[in-house]
Amino acid sequence: MIKKNKTQINKTIFSKIDEILKNIFEEIVITSQKEFTNSPDINNNPLNIAVAISGGSDSMALFFLLLDFCKNHNTTIHALSVDHRMRTNSSIEMKKLAKLLKKYQSKNNFCHNILTLPKNKIPQKNIEAKLRELRYELLSKYCQKNNIKFLFLGHQLNDIAENFLIRLFRGSSIDGLSSVNKINNLNDLKLIRPLLNFTKKDLQDYLISKNINWFEDKTNSDEKFLRNKIRNFLTSFENGDLLQKRIKNTADYFLEMREFFEEKVKYEMTNIVKKIDDSSYLVNRKKLATINQEIAQKIIGKVIIDLSNKNYMPRRIKLENFVKYLINDKQLKTRSFSCCLTKKVNNDEVIIYLKDII
Repeated sequence: MIKKNKTQINKTIFSKIDEILKNIFEEIVITSQKEFTNSPDINNNPLNIAVAISGGSDSMALFFLLLDFCKNHNTTIHALSVDHRMRTNSSIEMKKLAKLLKKYQSKNNFCHNILTLPKNKIPQKNIEAKLRELRYELLSKYCQKNNIKFLFLGHQLNDIAENFLIRLFRGSSIDGLSSVNKINNLNDLKLIRPLLNFTKKDLQDYLISKNINWFEDKTNSDEKFLRNKIRNFLTSFENGDLLQKRIKNTADYFLEMREFFEEKVKYEMTNIVKKIDDSSYLVNRKKLATINQEIAQKIIGKVIIDLSNKNYMPRRIKLENFVKYLINDKQLKTRSFSCCLTKKVNNDEVIIYLKDII
C-alpha cells in the first residue's frame, strides 16, 4: 500500500476532471438512462453505474472522483474488483482493498464486489491479452445481471502512450496505433474513460491531496513484461510526461484517421460480403481483389469478429495472409482461420463459417 504526504493538487487539473465528469453525466449518462428507463425525470430514477477498481492509483483516483461527484447526483456506484489469481497474494490484496473501501462506505452510496476468475480459466500464454478479455467478460456479466449500462474505467494518458509503443513494436496497423474514444460500446454496455487526458502523476497528486492510499502491483517492475520495459523507458526521460502527451496526440490523430477509414470500409463491405446467418458470410473474392488491401483486410477482420463474437481483430500478419489466400488461391481448398472455416461456392465466391456449423 502506498501512502504519501499531502501535496497541493493542481486546482486547474481537478476542475477539468470535474467538468469532464459533469459533461459525461449530463450529456451522455443521464440522457442514455432516460432512454433505457423510458422516464423523462432522472431524479425519480436512481442511476446505477459501475467502476472497475484494482486498488492502483488510476482506478482509486477515478473511484473517489466519482464518489465525490455522485454525492450531488442520484447515483449508486458499484465498485468492481477482479481477482485474477495470477499471483500468490492476489486474494489477500483484494481483501485489503475491501477493508480500505469499507471505511468510506457509511457516508457514501456505493457497494464493493470482488469478481474472481475461475482457476480453469487462468491463461498460461498470451497472458496480458487473455486476462483483459476475461476481465471484461466478468465485468460485463456483472453489469448485465444487475442492469447496469455504464462501466467507468481508469485508463489515463500514460496508458495510451504505452499501448502505442507496444503496438508499434508489434507491427500494428492504424487500428492498433489509434487512441481510444472516451465512450465505447461493449454490446449493451457503455465503457466510459474520463481520465484519458490526465497523467498518472495528476491522479496520484489528487489521491495524496485527499490523503487516500493506493496499492502498487509488484509485477509492474518486472521487465519480463514488454509493457514494463516501455514504461521504464518512457519514465527515463527528464521530460517523460511531455513526451507521452505528444505520443497520445499522435494516437488521437490515428483515431481520427481510423474513423474516416471505417466509413470507407462500411461502404465497400456492403458490395463484397453478405451475411447469410449468424454463423456464416458469403464473400465475393473477385470484388475483394479489386479494392485497397488494407480495406480488404479490415472487411474480413470484421467478418471474423462478428462470427467469433470477439472484441479484437486477428493479428495483422495472420489476417494479411488469410486475405491473400482468399484472393489468390485458385483451388480454394478448405482452410481454418481463427474459429472459422472456408467453403468454396464457385470461382468468385467463398463462404466463411463457424466451425462445426456446416
